Amino acid sequence: MERDVFRHLVGKQTLAGRIVLKIREEGFFGPDPGSQGREIQLLFGIKQSAHARLQRFGRENRLKITFTGSSGAPFRRWLKQTFKPHGPRRPRGVLILKNVQSETFLAEAESLRTALVEELELGARHYFEGARPLSILHPALADLGALVSRIRVPGAAEPDTLREQIQGALCQAGWSVGGAVGGGLALQAGLRRARAELQLVLQAADLYTALVALAAGLHVHAIELGVLLVADGALAGRLRQPGGAPISTERALKDIGALPFLVRGPLEIISLSLRKTLR
Repeated sequence: MERDVFRHLVGKQTLAGRIVLKIREEGFFGPDPGSQGREIQLLFGIKQSAHARLQRFGRENRLKITFTGSSGAPFRRWLKQTFKPHGPRRPRGVLILKNVQSETFLAEAESLRTALVEELELGARHYFEGARPLSILHPALADLGALVSRIRVPGAAEPDTLREQIQGALCQAGWSVGGAVGGGLALQAGLRRARAELQLVLQAADLYTALVALAAGLHVHAIELGVLLVADGALAGRLRQPGGAPISTERALKDIGALPFLVRGPLEIISLSLRKTLR
């Protein structure tokens, strides 16, 4: 979430006059008000305003914004008029709050279509040849999930474009584009960092060249850990090419099981998919 903007999915609880904050969102509203709470002002619509209360309460002691009762009625009416239903149990849209001055927030509306974005997400991990303890402790992979989760995927994502985005994000964090695999072999390495090599498998055709490069690097001891980042789930479907089946973690595991000679040392397979989140 942007530091100067608070975004919240509008549902029945919001329309009834209550917003429960996530822990990471609490800092946006300034000092902790505790159980005694404090009043804030909401500006909305055309020169309209209402009062709300920022307070901790309930068994879980969560921080909440409440605008129930007569003081919050104008804001609740505006919410119901602005956010129309899209179907049962579906959010109606996104409420945006901007801090315009101390204890005063400007409320705006945003549609789900423009507010929801897709970001990359790491999924299941699979290990070969004792890779698990090495991978868990390896410094090159400590921040991998955080790095890829910052990458937003456009609706018309192309494999080459996405590959460039991922490589760019990782290179900024200390990974480097490898040259030759090593040992005098005329094979292209993937991304390397601290003797780990990562190969991107975004299409089915990428799998075998990636496996061969990692096997060669491990065999000549140019690297100590090989990593395959494999498009899976929603991402694999998005990157499907005309006339060809998408790659998947399941397919990669099946092919490796049929070609065990390509595993020449510690190897990890990590699923790479998509998640929808508020921008």
